Amino acid sequence: MPIKEALFWFGITIFGTGLFFMVEGGERMPFALLLTLIGFMALAYSVYAHYKPGTPNVPVWIGLLIITWAALLFDIYDRHSTRSMWYDPPNNLETIMLKNFVNEDIELDGKRFDECTFQNVTFVFRGIKPFVITHNHIDGGGHPIQIKIKKGPQFMGATLASATVRAACQSQQIPCPAWNLIPMD
Repeated sequence: MPIKEALFWFGITIFGTGLFFMVEGGERMPFALLLTLIGFMALAYSVYAHYKPGTPNVPVWIGLLIITWAALLFDIYDRHSTRSMWYDPPNNLETIMLKNFVNEDIELDGKRFDECTFQNVTFVFRGIKPFVITHNHIDGGGHPIQIKIKKGPQFMGATLASATVRAACQSQQIPCPAWNLIPMD
């Protein structure tokens, strides 16, 4: 493969990665803009070099390869640091013990509930921080328990987990109350 064609494919990969991070938004926006600009420059140079014979072969692809690997390593690091928070909840969760909740919305993010009673409540999970619920009593008052979950991956994960738990409940392997998952913005 000629270097000009290889540079084109590296450029399009980096340009696309930058656009993906732009759409995702958030704190990675400067990184996204930089990647998009570098990818665009690589694309422009490869097209220019293709139509203008005799253009010197600048080893730009080496820099683009280094940037790609740096982005991959950053992504692996970022996922690793975020993952530990969810699989191993931090000890700094707000602890709520021996409390009775009746007819109210309960925010779950960042809280640990121990030996509480929940009666006819709606649980709200935004997916910002993990939560822990241990040794509690949940009573829907004859109605399904309402669980509001932010739309996105956390809602999809809760839907899959809900289907698995409902299957176990229907086969009477475990006793379960009825619940409804409600998507929220």
